[in-house]
Amino acid sequence: MALSGAQFCSSRSAPPSHKQIKMETGGSTFIFELI
Repeated sequence: MALSGAQFCSSRSAPPSHKQIKMETGGSTFIFELI
């Protein structure tokens, strides 16, 4: 899974298996939570 301009970050307040994908598009910020 590859997203252009997407940043993959690990959530500190969530378990290691929980990752958040922060994608900024058109000045808008979309946060996808993957469990």
